[in-house]
Amino acid sequence: IVLVPLNGSKPITVVKSLADCPDWSRDGRSIFYIAYSPLNAKTPISEMQDTTKRPFLATLNSLEVADMQGKIYSKPGNPKLLIDAFAADVSRVRCMPDGSVVFHAKSHVFPSIKNAEPKSCLYRLSADRKSLEPIAGSEQLPGDDMRYFEPNQDGSMIAVPGSNGEILVIDTV
Repeated sequence: IVLVPLNGSKPITVVKSLADCPDWSRDGRSIFYIAYSPLNAKTPISEMQDTTKRPFLATLNSLEVADMQGKIYSKPGNPKLLIDAFAADVSRVRCMPDGSVVFHAKSHVFPSIKNAEPKSCLYRLSADRKSLEPIAGSEQLPGDDMRYFEPNQDGSMIAVPGSNGEILVIDTV
């Protein structure tokens, strides 16, 4: 993660990892994001862009980058690890109006047999960060495009592309 001040100051590298899928907290001060590392610890980060090296082991993190007035910190603190490890090829993070965080992951059971096909699922991390639950019914949706989910403005529904070109809508309340 690199902070790039638009006033001409030098960019600040805050986190050196393969990070993706950012979304802003509702107060606009923090970024929630997925950080990836290869399942094979010997794979260098430079090779992780290669989709044949996926799925990755992923973590859900947040990083406060701005103060109460919205000014970018000159030296932000360390990222907060919110979810320790999950498997994902590509995920997405969305901060919900109630303060919870929804993200996509693949459900794996370890140990796993070769060629076991994991199911895609949407998970909700509670606003107090103390509970993690799958969004009911999301694991039964067809297709693998769940990673492109998008919640509506109040967080009561989530749209997901289906496998046959349709849009599926999940009621989350």
